[in-house]
Amino acid sequence: TDRLIKAIKEVDDKNHPIVCEFYASPKESVDIPWAIGDLTYSNIGFFGDYHNVSETLGYIDQRYKGKSFGIGEFGKRTHPLFVDAEWFSHRSTSKEEAMKHFFQIFNTTLSMGGNHLLTWCNRDESKYTFPWGFSFALDNVPRDIYYWMRNCNLFCRQFEPVYRGAEVGIILPDNTRQSAGHKPFDGHHAALRAISILQYLNVGNILTLNECDLMIDPRLKVLFYPIAYNPGNEVYNSIKEWVKNGGVLYFSGDISYDQFRQRSFPERLEELAGVRVLSMNYYG
Repeated sequence: TDRLIKAIKEVDDKNHPIVCEFYASPKESVDIPWAIGDLTYSNIGFFGDYHNVSETLGYIDQRYKGKSFGIGEFGKRTHPLFVDAEWFSHRSTSKEEAMKHFFQIFNTTLSMGGNHLLTWCNRDESKYTFPWGFSFALDNVPRDIYYWMRNCNLFCRQFEPVYRGAEVGIILPDNTRQSAGHKPFDGHHAALRAISILQYLNVGNILTLNECDLMIDPRLKVLFYPIAYNPGNEVYNSIKEWVKNGGVLYFSGDISYDQFRQRSFPERLEELAGVRVLSMNYYG
């Protein structure tokens, strides 16, 4: 992405924001925390269940790098030809459910601090029904989604959002999150569940941090660090220093492993949690 951004800036004298759309979860090793580079802000397409949108936005949040976030493509189909589609993202639904989907995603993105929400493909081409199309191909069919989006824009013009710094953070365990498992991205979905649990417990504004580029805001008072098995030494030392300075840390997993899945650092448990391992039921 940085090579593309450099090329764009060579011909763009307006300093426009530069974004690209990522999948809502890692796809073929492409993942926002690793690949965002110099992009202006974090941007995904979202075609999952709206019940999962808050944890997904929590995962793509890159505000600790000074980058806002939002959704660049979303919606539910209503075309009756696709009510039995195999994939959830392709499956059509009723107009009422599509509207519920739309406003749930809008309200969640706005309340979590997102800066944009886009729809596209509002008209299906006449030769086929495009997978993300929201409406029928005929010009005389109403497209209520235009009214929904217009009203959302009118609503947003009535106020100016204010960001308040977080005192609680979650470190996404990128090394574990991107590891292989019994199913693709087991670790990633486990990290999403951790975000979801914190949101459900209503701990307030949560700042997402990443192992792969860890910077701990000194204003943070509490850090959650799920499935923390194999952080690099630089990451571990940063966390240890933050704890020494009074930070409260929760972590799960035996943090003693190196990048090769060897238990090379047994002292870490004692340094961070006062725990010594006397015996193990099994190794690995």
